[in-house]
Amino acid sequence: LKPFLCGRMSRALAEVGVMADAPDAAAAPPPAGQKAARVAPFAQVATALQRDGFAVARGCVDGEALLRLVEEYERKCVPLKHSADVRREKNGDAGPDGLPRVVHVSNVIEAPELASLAADPTLLRLASECLGCSGVRPVINTEIFDKPPRGNGSTHTPPHQDNFYFRSPLPGVALWVAVEPMADDAGTVRFVHGSHRRGLRF
Repeated sequence: LKPFLCGRMSRALAEVGVMADAPDAAAAPPPAGQKAARVAPFAQVATALQRDGFAVARGCVDGEALLRLVEEYERKCVPLKHSADVRREKNGDAGPDGLPRVVHVSNVIEAPELASLAADPTLLRLASECLGCSGVRPVINTEIFDKPPRGNGSTHTPPHQDNFYFRSPLPGVALWVAVEPMADDAGTVRFVHGSHRRGLRF
C-alpha cells in the first residue's frame, strides 16, 4: 500500500518478477563457492517473507548506479515512448519537459541494464532462497515508479496484490528496488502484515 502523498521525489523499480520453475524443471546450479542450501542473510529474508508477506533485503544492487541509469532512461527514452506506457500526473504541476510529471513507466525494454534486472545473479539467488531454494526464472517486466512531491490523487498506486494481475499458478516474488533513499516522506511502498495468508482478493 502506498501512502497518498510524499514530500519529496522518490523513484523505485518494481515488478521485477521472479517465478519458480515448473516442478519438473531442473534447478539452476549454484554459483561457484555457493551451497545450494541456505544462504545467509538471504535465509533471514526468506523467513521474514514467509511470516509477514514482505521482507527487506539491503545491499543487493548498486542503487546509485541504477539511479543514474533511470535518470538517463527518463531523459532519453521516456519522451519517445508511447503514451500507453507512460502514466503522468493529471491536473498537477509540470515537469522539467513542460509536460505533466511522470508517475509510472511500464515496459522498460529500451535499456538492457534495466530491462534485464530480474536476471541479476544476486537477485536470482535471493528469489531462489525465498522460494525454498528452488530453480527460478526471471519474468522480465521492469517498471519505474516515480513519486513526485505533493502529488495529487492521480499519483496514487491503489492497494493491490500482484498475483491478481499475474494470475500465475506457480509461486513467485516481486522485487521492489529503491534507487533513492527511502523514508516516510518519500511515499514508500507499504504492506499489510500477513495479508498473503488470506488468499487472492484484489
